[in-house]
Amino acid sequence: MAALSKVTTEKFNKENKRHLRAVKYIEEHLRPIDKKELQGAYTSVTTCAMHEFCDNFLAFGEKGEPIAIYGIVKYPIDGLHAVWMVGTTKIKNYKKELITMGLDEISRFIKVYGPVTNYISTDNNESRRWLKKAGAVFDTPFNENGVTWQQFVIRRTK
Repeated sequence: MAALSKVTTEKFNKENKRHLRAVKYIEEHLRPIDKKELQGAYTSVTTCAMHEFCDNFLAFGEKGEPIAIYGIVKYPIDGLHAVWMVGTTKIKNYKKELITMGLDEISRFIKVYGPVTNYISTDNNESRRWLKKAGAVFDTPFNENGVTWQQFVIRRTK
């Protein structure tokens, strides 16, 4: 278990009942923008968490409450590995810790897997700011399933 002041992370284990409860809690308390993106991608927190081809991690707040889940697809698509993260409405209480933790995790993922990518809604302003800080380069926006998306790629962290 990794700790950064008030935030701890654990590798997701689908056999761990506490982890399964955490996924359910996150699903039920998603930030509205994360819910919009998951619906726009025709998926859910539970579906993403349970994928065998992903390494996923849970983030917990200082009182042990689940605040986010994130991960990386272990196998590349067109030479890039997809990264993802969604959080609860309480994620804002841990902004500083999650920015630091997220930059460290992206750096670690890039060292292990190489460049990372995914798609983000143009409405997801907070996450877009963080991605820019992490070195993301954004492609041309496009519309799909009622969401305006942009692909981003991070080749190295700043």
